[in-house]
Amino acid sequence: PAPECATLVAPADASTVASINPTLSWTPSATGAAPTAYKVYLGITNPPTVLTATITAPVTSYPPTTSLLYATTYYWFVTPTNAGTDTLGCNSTVYSFTTPLPPPAPANDDCANAAELTVNPNLLCDVVTSGTTISATQSTETAPSCAATGVNDDVWFKFTATSTSHRITIRNIVGATQDMAMAVYTGACGDLVQVQCSDAEVMNLSGLTAGTEYKVRVWTYTATAATRSSFD
Repeated sequence: PAPECATLVAPADASTVASINPTLSWTPSATGAAPTAYKVYLGITNPPTVLTATITAPVTSYPPTTSLLYATTYYWFVTPTNAGTDTLGCNSTVYSFTTPLPPPAPANDDCANAAELTVNPNLLCDVVTSGTTISATQSTETAPSCAATGVNDDVWFKFTATSTSHRITIRNIVGATQDMAMAVYTGACGDLVQVQCSDAEVMNLSGLTAGTEYKVRVWTYTATAATRSSFD
């Protein structure tokens, strides 16, 4: 037999959550057949029609595996199942919640405000500079020669070369994607000349001029505007 519908607990109905990674939770019915799993439906339509996850009992919570959109209302409900028999009618009780507003754009959102990078004395890169593309917008600079479909959230850094060769590494990537891209330029903002472009998170530069300032453009390699990540 099918179990009875679960009771939705959190986020509370019609609430505003504090993050774009809220955990959904519910409690099983005290009567009826014991569920063997729960089907979680989550989306921006009411009621949601896309099965987001199937959670094996006795677990009664689900943290979304990808970050949700900022400033968006989501709807969700849970359908218990027992050995393949789903409970009917659970979509008649749908909870909603709204995600928070996005944070301000990063200070280094544009080329003119590029953040300073520390040039390490070796490839161990003990000193890192943290960055994020959350709330970043596309610059007006000429598109890079690689991975340009994702440049809608580029941010900027700069460094002064201390030798003719340097390595730039993006690591500790956290967010909706771990696929980042970068490009290095010489010249002034608005009149940049690309030196090298890389979809890989490691770029080996050569032929640099010691004492010259170089700009570094970093972005997530995805055309989805809402995809954002933080990194070092």
